[in-house]
Amino acid sequence: WDESFGAYLSKKISEGKHYNVAVGHAAKKLIRTIYRMELTGEAYRK
Repeated sequence: WDESFGAYLSKKISEGKHYNVAVGHAAKKLIRTIYRMELTGEAYRK
């Protein structure tokens, strides 16, 4: 639902990656974001 993750997914697909691979990359980005938020205690910023 977030524009940045949608843009990232579109970028990976435009690079020629298969849809499932692109979703995997977007999921990893989401996990890294959540992990960083847990470490720092910050709220999500768009």
